[in-house]
Amino acid sequence: MTITHRELDLGMSLFLELIQGDEELRSIFASARAEYFPGTGAFSGNPQDAPAAEMRLLEWFLFEHDLKGKLTIEGLMPEWRQLASPQLAAQESVFLGTMASMFVLVGPAGDGLHWLRDLAGLGEFATDLRTPADAVQVGDLVVGRLYSGGDSTHILSPGAGCFRDEELLKAVQGDVDLARNNGQRKALRMRQVDLEAMFWGSGKKDQTTTPTHRLRSFLDEGGLSADEIDGLVESLAQQPLPEDTSSPLIAGYISELLNHLAFETDIDLTKAQELFLSCWVHLQSATNGAVEERDDAGDLTSDAQIPEQQDTKSAVDAFSEDRTAGLDATESISRLCERLGIDVEDDSDETETDGHSGAPVLPLLLTEYLWDIGRTDGEEATLRHACLEEPLTTLDDIQIVEELTAKRLLLLGCTVLVQDPDVSVEQSEVVATALERFCRWCVEHHGVPKDEDVERAFESFPASLIRVIGVNKALNTQEASGDWFIVEASEGGLVVRPDSPDIPIISLSALAEHGLEEGDFVRGAIQQDELVVTRCYPRELSAAK
Repeated sequence: MTITHRELDLGMSLFLELIQGDEELRSIFASARAEYFPGTGAFSGNPQDAPAAEMRLLEWFLFEHDLKGKLTIEGLMPEWRQLASPQLAAQESVFLGTMASMFVLVGPAGDGLHWLRDLAGLGEFATDLRTPADAVQVGDLVVGRLYSGGDSTHILSPGAGCFRDEELLKAVQGDVDLARNNGQRKALRMRQVDLEAMFWGSGKKDQTTTPTHRLRSFLDEGGLSADEIDGLVESLAQQPLPEDTSSPLIAGYISELLNHLAFETDIDLTKAQELFLSCWVHLQSATNGAVEERDDAGDLTSDAQIPEQQDTKSAVDAFSEDRTAGLDATESISRLCERLGIDVEDDSDETETDGHSGAPVLPLLLTEYLWDIGRTDGEEATLRHACLEEPLTTLDDIQIVEELTAKRLLLLGCTVLVQDPDVSVEQSEVVATALERFCRWCVEHHGVPKDEDVERAFESFPASLIRVIGVNKALNTQEASGDWFIVEASEGGLVVRPDSPDIPIISLSALAEHGLEEGDFVRGAIQQDELVVTRCYPRELSAAK
């Protein structure tokens, strides 16, 4: 179901009403305003752009602001669902799957839509810009939030901004590329509050210092001595950032530093972890070496100027001044994705075709998914669901989200997970469960079409997979080859029916003893009216066809 502009606006207005109608929430929102628009706590740009700024503030508060351990929208959604009309309530997933980033307009996508390429995340999105076609042109830099419009399309937020300046685009692209290369990752995440600082001049009060300054100040306020602070910072400077920036390596080293704080101080460990990670990435960035020397010498004391109006020149100036002051895009972007930092394949040698990047999209989706899982379920869940990394490499041919379907994910589970004769039952159950949730997440957050048959198949899939792997263990074969057959039930037990009328029905009663059931699939070769089975597959495979 495609969401309309009016439904999107009504949905956001209803969220705002819920916030304003709750005294506690209204107070929290007022405090959050000062965080998003520091200083005066109000938008400092052109007054004519204030309504758009208010929309960006609301989006940030709903989709990125932590409220009692979860996002604001997660707490409001039950009440919103009750008050929304049935037609609007059906669009709930639209508001749970948004993303903010910097995009470049690469061309028309038909039906009044335009292709937007995500500079940070590398994906491309067919988007309704909610603006006349002659108001935009190829090469424009579009900054703001996208909502999934349904049918693999997206709608640009009315709070987004469009900048037409080659110099600005080159500056943004250059810093994103630098962050991507230094961080050993391809998909980067952007926070709306950072986009506000970079393009509309609402920088945070502490953003004129480097991550090292912020960490030192935080530890000093927490009561640590100068020697202790020097020792912790030095340990970050001396410890190389792993090339494989997967969460166990990152979190393991940071945990050693946090253990000291946990027993010796009352410091907020969550905030400490964020600052440690940010400082570590900053110290290990070769391009930040000169900046770090100036930081220690105390030369970075002047505030970056805040542009008085939204125009491309002021945006370029503010962007350059932020970088000079230590807040380059490398640091800004790294802070957003450094908690997980899943490594992805290098696509530097691949060329673009048909307006697309040519890079596999599944590693990028998995990076975002694991970050989201870690945010909601904790680090253990992140480690558990990271088991999807290897199976998803079989879908490297998918280069845009629109090519992904729930059936392809189910097909992957029903085939890849049973092809390896060495896979254990325990491993298969973990992967199957993670794959089902990943599929559900892709539907909710990235507009992958919903498929009720696949949903039902995924419910029974883990149990079927375990059962079929037990059958395959009994086969004791190394290769999965031969023709495909579906297992049927007969009075004499389980059988397969060969296509040729000259070959009689073949019994599979021996495999039934090991767990084979009606509806499962088998592969093999018929030899002297017997079927030599090489591999069995779960019945849920039928829903993936």
